[in-house]
Amino acid sequence: MVADWARDPIKQYNRISCSCYAAVAILVLVNVVEQPFARSLIVCTIPADTAPGAPFSGSAHCGDRLRVIGEGATLSGKGQSLEQLSRFFVMLVMSSVADIFGRKIAILIGLFS
Repeated sequence: MVADWARDPIKQYNRISCSCYAAVAILVLVNVVEQPFARSLIVCTIPADTAPGAPFSGSAHCGDRLRVIGEGATLSGKGQSLEQLSRFFVMLVMSSVADIFGRKIAILIGLFS
C-alpha cells in the first residue's frame, strides 16, 4: 500500500521544501548568533565597565571595545573557514558514496548524521 503523500507529488514536494527551509533557517540563525558569541569569549586585562549606562564592549571579560570587535571577528572568521573546509571534505566523501551506493543512500546518510 502506498502512502497518501507518496501519491500526491505536491505534498511530497511540500515536505522536502519545508525540510530545506528549516535547514536554511537554522544555518541563518547560527550565523547571526556566531558573531556575538565570539565577541563574548574575548578576555583582556582591561576590566569591563559595569556602571549603569556604561556602553557594553561586547564581552563581560574585556573593557576594550575595539579589541573585542577585532578579535571576535577574527575568531568568527576562523570558525567560518573551518566550517567551509569541512563542508568541502564532506562533499568529496559524500559524492563518492553517492557514486558507489546511489543518491538515496547518500541522502539518508546526510539526513541522519
